[in-house]
Amino acid sequence: MVRLCTEEGSIVCSTQIDIHSDDAFSLFASLMETEIIIEEWQFSYHRIYIRTLEILKRLKLTFLADFLRPSPLFMRVSEKLSKALFGQNGISYALFKGSKKKLMPLPPKLERPIERKQKHFVWE
Repeated sequence: MVRLCTEEGSIVCSTQIDIHSDDAFSLFASLMETEIIIEEWQFSYHRIYIRTLEILKRLKLTFLADFLRPSPLFMRVSEKLSKALFGQNGISYALFKGSKKKLMPLPPKLERPIERKQKHFVWE
């Protein structure tokens, strides 16, 4: 993403965050911030929703999982619970907007070295 972006351009990225790993979001965010200046984040907190459906399938209660999956009420309630109970660890999906970091800031014009305009330069 960073290689394709121009200096004036913006980067928009959306990705799932692994809810089964510890501190997955902060690891992802620190990785992105090595080359991108993050301007804005949007999160979805679906840890309880995803885990509930996984448990129901494991218990062979797929009919109940199929009933709860399309329910917007169940999704909203589980999202609020995930955010309240788990905080940052409840994030299941992240979307951010950012811009490319410059490799090295240029010094002010007065501090830049003056280059000689010669065809041939010999080191002594």
